[in-house]
Amino acid sequence: MKYILSLVFIIAGYSIHAQEYYGNAEEIDEILAAIHDFSDAYMEADYDRLAAHYTTDARILPPGTDIIQGRELIQKRWILPENVKIMFHKATPHELRITGDYAYDLGVYEGKTRRADGSVSSWKGKYIIIWQKVDGKWLIYADAWNRTDD
Repeated sequence: MKYILSLVFIIAGYSIHAQEYYGNAEEIDEILAAIHDFSDAYMEADYDRLAAHYTTDARILPPGTDIIQGRELIQKRWILPENVKIMFHKATPHELRITGDYAYDLGVYEGKTRRADGSVSSWKGKYIIIWQKVDGKWLIYADAWNRTDD
């Protein structure tokens, strides 16, 4: 009985954060690797690498502001003020579907920021990304997100 109960809890835990991926497994792995590298670039404040994840004509839709278009302007948007650091960033896709040279990815993100005054803030939210395959590489064409209550 103890074994069955443990198995039920394990299965229930997986279903709470179920991930649904549709498409070629190799291409899904490429997008998942890009998602991970984007987070790493953000935490390392490597804004050139972060911006390289976007198409040249990409758009981002940050909360509370106008649409920002073009890789150069997007890069400027991500640059943090001096003495502010992203300590942690993770995006977790809940659904990822590839259709031809496009894919969409929707999920949740979380992170921690160390502010200039040394205080730390935690945050989380939800996002949707449209990916485009350009010259054999999956890049972000459109990126929208907003925070959720803690």
